[in-house]
Amino acid sequence: MDSLLLPIQVVGMTPKKDKSWKITVETRELTGEEASILVDNFQNEGWMQFSPNQEMPAPPNEPADAGLKSPSERLRVHIYALYQQRGAHGSFNNFYATYIERLCDGIKEKLDE
Repeated sequence: MDSLLLPIQVVGMTPKKDKSWKITVETRELTGEEASILVDNFQNEGWMQFSPNQEMPAPPNEPADAGLKSPSERLRVHIYALYQQRGAHGSFNNFYATYIERLCDGIKEKLDE
């Protein structure tokens, strides 16, 4: 994975319920290669380094972990909310298994043979 160091301007900050922050930044015009690196890493975790026009310290060598949920974890959370909304009848594990099976069947129907 290529790394990228760009000059940015922080243009917005919004606190979220889980005490994380949504930070909006703007860059100068990107080259095709820079844009490609960002697009290829859309929704991946990484490090963002900010220094107000001073000498930049070296970024950490270890992988970034923003504590974000995986797509499957996010899906499970939303299925649980649906389970609660529908009255939480029976066990959630049964509801989850049945719901996932229906999702899989719907996807299989869309696949070419």
